[in-house]
Amino acid sequence: TTRHGDFYGNALIEAVREDGTRSICLCPYVPFVWMTAGGIGCAVSGGPFTAVMPQELKPSGAVPGDFCAWGHCGACGNGVVRFCAEVPLWEFRESDPLYGDFSTEKWRKISLYKDTECRNGDLYRGECISFGSEEEFRRFLSDYEGTVFAAPDPKSVIIWCYRDEQTAVSQEEWNALEAPVSERRLYNAPQPVKLVKDHGRHTTVCYFVRPEFSYK
Repeated sequence: TTRHGDFYGNALIEAVREDGTRSICLCPYVPFVWMTAGGIGCAVSGGPFTAVMPQELKPSGAVPGDFCAWGHCGACGNGVVRFCAEVPLWEFRESDPLYGDFSTEKWRKISLYKDTECRNGDLYRGECISFGSEEEFRRFLSDYEGTVFAAPDPKSVIIWCYRDEQTAVSQEEWNALEAPVSERRLYNAPQPVKLVKDHGRHTTVCYFVRPEFSYK
């Protein structure tokens, strides 16, 4: 986990450098491994890469990992053997976190740009999300347990909030849900929805009745 709260659950220790630090690939593809005189060799593509002192890594159990090895034909077509093996799991957190205990392991992180001139009709804009007014933005923070942090850019903010999950239900299930009705744009049209917070999963579930479509 970086000091910016970015969690990399598939990060891989791929080598020990000459200075003793561990070279880590944060987003690896399936690595290739082979036997060496000193143990196991590893080659991985992906990235980005970083280096960590071994004493900063904390053991956290074991997990199954995916690996590749060249078959008896060597590096040729259809010459790869892919297998799964149990490997040690390690945990590392960068010091001086910017957002306390928030991380993308369990929370949703959103970067928003605030356009006070609303040049495109939105006051806040982010990746696949926007808010047309301060009222709409505050309603989102309430619905998704959002916490606002200042961003390096004074015209932007960082939001940590619950994840969003959309679930279609039958009309009978909808009627039985004890939650207030609000509105959201689904299937490119405003739809009534009911929002239920799952605090254990840090998720707000958006329940809706799937509209009936007619085809000509």
